[in-house]
Amino acid sequence: MYKVAWRNLWRNKRRTILTISAIAFSVLVLIFMLSIESGTYEYTKDYATKIWNGKARIFKKGYFQKETITKSFTVDKKLKKLLESTSFSWCKRIDGYGLVSFGDKTYGASISGIEPEREISAISKKIREGKYINSTGQVLVGWRLAKNLKVKVGDKIAILVQGRDGSLGAKLLEITGIFKTGVLDLDRGKVITTLEDADELFSMGGRVTTVVLYSKTRDFDKKLNSLEKKLPPELELVTWQKMMPELLEMIEFDRAGAYIMYLILIMIVAFGLLNTLYMSTFERRKELAVLRAIGLTKGEVRALILKESFFLALLGTITGILISLPVVIYFVKHPIKVGGKMAEFFESLLFAPLMPALLSWKIFAGVSVIIFIFAIIMAIFPGIRVTREELSQQLRFEK
Repeated sequence: MYKVAWRNLWRNKRRTILTISAIAFSVLVLIFMLSIESGTYEYTKDYATKIWNGKARIFKKGYFQKETITKSFTVDKKLKKLLESTSFSWCKRIDGYGLVSFGDKTYGASISGIEPEREISAISKKIREGKYINSTGQVLVGWRLAKNLKVKVGDKIAILVQGRDGSLGAKLLEITGIFKTGVLDLDRGKVITTLEDADELFSMGGRVTTVVLYSKTRDFDKKLNSLEKKLPPELELVTWQKMMPELLEMIEFDRAGAYIMYLILIMIVAFGLLNTLYMSTFERRKELAVLRAIGLTKGEVRALILKESFFLALLGTITGILISLPVVIYFVKHPIKVGGKMAEFFESLLFAPLMPALLSWKIFAGVSVIIFIFAIIMAIFPGIRVTREELSQQLRFEK
């Protein structure tokens, strides 16, 4: 039966080649789009978390629900040893709120103290003017906040905060750099100084409000779960999904729209295949009737048509995969770059202005399975149609 099905395909070579080409093109488009989509999402997650928030953070319990510097903790030897035993990059921070003044202008701002040499965010690469901080007495300011305050590199701003113990803290710090991240909250309301200056400002006494974690490893979630179990009971671990729910929602919304488009493409291929099988069986009505007359059952005739569909899907899928592989590899090594205003728009949404492909066997296998399933489903209808007719009518059929 397989030999008969194979020979039947090549009785009309042109139609068979066109159908195989349509399936191969659809496989190429599906694999390419899914690879670009998956690669972009993965890169965006790394990009967005690298800007400032990290992949996860350690807080004192209750801090994430209500940010206050009174809920702080000390990175003691035991916690430090635990963090260093992981493969994560990590750094300490003090985050608080206060007033920033220059001349007659005053604005509220989020004030962060970092360890410049250990800081794992990409803030050092986002400096628009000036340079990165490297010692006490220095500060970085978001470009929108700098514009509102009308300050420039070299100016000194006054920072006024309430300390952990309720006292007032004040410092005059020199602006060494102005950064632009594309993230509105950071650009218009973030001031970054050294951990030592922030410790003195907020009267922290060596305590911090958070430890930021980052890693590109694939088993990050698994290792994170392991770390969470070993943390002291007074501390909690919060992942980027909880810190940046808007990014996760945008990715899921974008993915849902893409899936609708993929479904439409698959349906176009499926109905194209259905049309080919209908034409093939219609032209061979008399031949199929003869096969039934000499002993083939209705089920065997339907199985023959299913085998033809199987061969079409197999040839189309293999051809599509062979074409897709070098295309995906090329875009893994040469990502699509987004520039100009579109890049700024992407960054404002926390999406990376770069669209690399992801080479994954799951994508290739998933597309192949979907095409096969639809190919088999589409073969059922002409099989049922041709076996429902009376033999006498089919035997009288003339092309």
